[in-house]
Amino acid sequence: MNLQFLGAAREVGRSCLAIEEDGLNMLFDCGVAANQQSPLPPLQNAKNPQAIAVSHAHLDHSGFLPAVFKHSNPPVLCTFPTVPLINMLLEDMQKLLDEKGLAQFFSGTDLMRLNRSVLAMPYEMEYEFFNGAKLQFFDAGHISGSAQVFLEGKGTNLLYSGDINSIRTEMHNPAKIPDEDIGVLVMESTYGGREHGDRKKLVREFCKKIRIAVEQKHSVVIPSFAVGRTQEILQLLYENGLIHYTVMDGMGIRTTETYLEFPSYLRNAGSLREAFEEADKSYDSEDRKKFAKAGKIIVATAGMLEGGPALGYISRLQNAGIPTHVFLTGFQAAGTNGRMLKEKKMIRINGKIVEFRGEVHFFDFSAHSGRKELLQYAKKINPKKIFLVHGDLDEMSAFHGTLLEEGFDCKMPEMNEKFEV
Repeated sequence: MNLQFLGAAREVGRSCLAIEEDGLNMLFDCGVAANQQSPLPPLQNAKNPQAIAVSHAHLDHSGFLPAVFKHSNPPVLCTFPTVPLINMLLEDMQKLLDEKGLAQFFSGTDLMRLNRSVLAMPYEMEYEFFNGAKLQFFDAGHISGSAQVFLEGKGTNLLYSGDINSIRTEMHNPAKIPDEDIGVLVMESTYGGREHGDRKKLVREFCKKIRIAVEQKHSVVIPSFAVGRTQEILQLLYENGLIHYTVMDGMGIRTTETYLEFPSYLRNAGSLREAFEEADKSYDSEDRKKFAKAGKIIVATAGMLEGGPALGYISRLQNAGIPTHVFLTGFQAAGTNGRMLKEKKMIRINGKIVEFRGEVHFFDFSAHSGRKELLQYAKKINPKKIFLVHGDLDEMSAFHGTLLEEGFDCKMPEMNEKFEV
């Protein structure tokens, strides 16, 4: 089996792994990387893949998929919720690129060809390729429909973790580890150098700070990733008696509706449905004028403040002189507005960098495993060889050192590097 790392090598973003074995040529994921300008594609296109397996819908794993269909027409394997979520995110990315006047990666025709080639599969159903290799998805506990991809080859078995979460959250059960023997593990390392801390304590502190801000008649803006984070935050606000202050805006509304169409992929679909029904919804500029006021909790796209209505709310509230708290709840990639706000209290609005005069809070509600959980994951699988992907260099290096100390044969591939396993 030959592996080539076309993305997510010593970086977060543009996940793309090319695999060849016994005449089978396929990709695991095909994403883009977040950037202040245009999203970055994988380093190069794989040549006419015969199949693509997609671990989940986030754009850093799916954002370049339609571009493959300019020159080839492979089947695309993924779970059922992943199909509508990918379409939603891809259409939103096209809209954002158009607003910025940037080149598009793909056309509507490419997206249509992608959708014609999608084969949705439930967890743990076996798919057999022409050469006898077999593929299965296992729940990754990350977002709705997220999967670890298990490939049973003729020479070795490979497990691709995708993005995994090994602890129970409001939305999902922990990742399910396959029982099969694993020769090669390709695993994420987003938080390979640090722990997340006690989640129950985190939730209490998060809700306490929001409650104080609302009682003081301040405004609260929670920029949230439309897929996954919006739904979790909504459920937390509902379960802690804050939902009647809450407004939803952006693609998170449509995404939540999609989540609720696949209740079996959620740990508590009933709680999410009740939260969604009770929250106010904002759809246009008139709604935003109405809701951009003191005492409101605004859950709005996007999580790294690269476009989306969250940025507009921050600008409107700051211009109105309303005391504003921004709660960042997830990973902020280097070079994004969210990272700049977190580290410098500066924010880019309408192309101009300005000082943010409110309060910035960071709560690590990551849907990724922390260092301890990643190590436990590797130990339970106990593969012969590990390749680390999807991590900033410092995080990946720290985890790489930990795995070496534990006796694992572990590599940190460079971009475009090839391995025979």
